[in-house]
Amino acid sequence: MFFCDQGAFSGEQTRRILAAGKAAGLQARIHANQLSHSDAVAIAVEYDAASADHLGQSSIKDIEMLAASNTVATLLPGAEFSTQNHEKIGRKFLDAGVRVAIASDCNPGSSYTTSMSFCIAAAVNLLGFTVEEALHAATAGGAAALRRTDIGHLAPGARADFAILDAPSYIHLAYRQVLISLNKLGRTEKERTHGTSRNFNSRSQFRGHYRHCSRQRDSSDLTCCAECDAKISRPRGRFSC
Repeated sequence: MFFCDQGAFSGEQTRRILAAGKAAGLQARIHANQLSHSDAVAIAVEYDAASADHLGQSSIKDIEMLAASNTVATLLPGAEFSTQNHEKIGRKFLDAGVRVAIASDCNPGSSYTTSMSFCIAAAVNLLGFTVEEALHAATAGGAAALRRTDIGHLAPGARADFAILDAPSYIHLAYRQVLISLNKLGRTEKERTHGTSRNFNSRSQFRGHYRHCSRQRDSSDLTCCAECDAKISRPRGRFSC
């Protein structure tokens, strides 16, 4: 990912570095137009970047260029949720026919989340996606942003990566934590409604986690599962939260 934005690399610097990377056989990806408008999108299209990310300050011309290119517009709902800079920007790209992805952009500065279900919900509520568009952007769109054809969909020959939802419809992803397990190439990783399960090899390791969770019980952004209290008394075996 190459940062072409205010306070980072200029357009001229970006072109020189991307040219060197392309000569070395590397695939370009660009952070573009988050803080200010620049020629980053034009550079992304010029160098056939797999993805241009953020894009909140993009112009109509930028969007048209993306629509006519192979570069995926990766929008970052978590960052928009934190910064509150733009609303409904997703519709501009979707309605113009741009190939769109959404991602978490996990970082402690503007998008401190790894939850893709939250990002789907934020894309619907903040960026103007329909649930179907958000789900597609999070799966097939993300795969396109990586220039991969073996993930992002279920089909013969593709990786058997999928999620199981504790809900009657995928629509619940937009407003309720419903992910209960993940299957990656045949291996199931349990995930309860509050987040990824954690496994502990000993009682002392679990107690340390429990004390941390207890301190966080009143926090709106981190709440341990209600089963902690019951599981602390388990006499043997693996503990999970």
